[in-house]
Amino acid sequence: MAAAIEPSSATAIRRWESVRRQLGERLSRNLLEEVSREDLIATRRLRVRVSGRLALAYLLALLVHGAGLGAGVAGVMLLAGAWNNLFIPLGGVALVLLCIAARPRLPQAPDHLLSRERFPALHALSDRIAAALGARPVDGIGVCADFNANYRVAGWRRERYVEIGSPLMAILTPAEQVALLAHELSHGVNGDPLRGQFLGHAVDTLAAWGTAARPLAIGQLGQGMAAGPIVSLVGLPFELLMLTVSELLFAAARGMLWLVMRESQRAEYLADLLAATVAGSAAMRGVLEKTYLDEVVDAAVRVHALTTPHDAIEPAVRGAAAAVGAAELDAHRAASRSESWRTDASHPPTAMRVDQLLRREDLPPTVALLPADEQALAEEVSRLLQMSQTTLVGRKLEAIYG
Repeated sequence: MAAAIEPSSATAIRRWESVRRQLGERLSRNLLEEVSREDLIATRRLRVRVSGRLALAYLLALLVHGAGLGAGVAGVMLLAGAWNNLFIPLGGVALVLLCIAARPRLPQAPDHLLSRERFPALHALSDRIAAALGARPVDGIGVCADFNANYRVAGWRRERYVEIGSPLMAILTPAEQVALLAHELSHGVNGDPLRGQFLGHAVDTLAAWGTAARPLAIGQLGQGMAAGPIVSLVGLPFELLMLTVSELLFAAARGMLWLVMRESQRAEYLADLLAATVAGSAAMRGVLEKTYLDEVVDAAVRVHALTTPHDAIEPAVRGAAAAVGAAELDAHRAASRSESWRTDASHPPTAMRVDQLLRREDLPPTVALLPADEQALAEEVSRLLQMSQTTLVGRKLEAIYG
């Protein structure tokens, strides 16, 4: 039987993916080596590092913001002038809409904020960690039903918030809970460029312009009209032009992200390291490896929603995480390590983040919990999961039954 001949296009794609993977692995490894050699004291003193990529990203962002403002001014001038033909007001409105699309879109505070009166242990712990990091205390702590946590700066007043995902927090040990909070608070001091509004707004603006320019369909402009085929044919070059403009805008947005992703990944490594100085290296490694259990916890929540939706969900979540064996964890580590080529992500692969901590001397915790503190924190974390139970169960039932 003759051997099958692989199409040349498929061969080219495979070769490109191989080159991309090799380049990504090399860049990821280089970044890991670079961060592993950094002096922690110097890193904490120099919170923002300006690289050539980052400088170019800021220049492009300045051009985007300038273009948005210029479009708004030009649009107002057209609308305020004489309308000699229909295209003048239409052009003015289009330019004003481009300016509106470029307006700042400020992150919002978490939806469910925790009061200090009801959750004093969490707030007291957050304040202790902020003091240990030399960071400003957060203005609020929120809770969500996601298997995650995040730090954000919200509103015009630049208020700082940490949002805790209750399923993740529930499966952590007390020391790991300290490490998770310390990691998120570290994002306030580690110079992550994407957490600033200037770059993020520019990327959002390019994406909004790309979406607005993209035609809904190609070659169907005259659909439903009496002279539909002729209208569609005449409009085809315009639609292709708009599609090209849309793709160029999206490419520019991706290019800006690529310019800053290396610095964002570096900031993630440094947040891990700064958190290790507070909670200890072992606790931070434990947090990272608990993030492998997202699907395990998700499956446990699904079973709980289908069988005992009105019972407390905490035993199911904790039990599922505790039942994961060493072999399954090794498989997760291997899968994470295979993602090392992804240089277009804001987070490095988890296995590489663990590697960075393993390469350094084990750091002892500087913020330790007394037994009474652990008990108070455990009680509050249980209440967090209770608060999220309706959302967790509702999501699963909606996904299953629609």
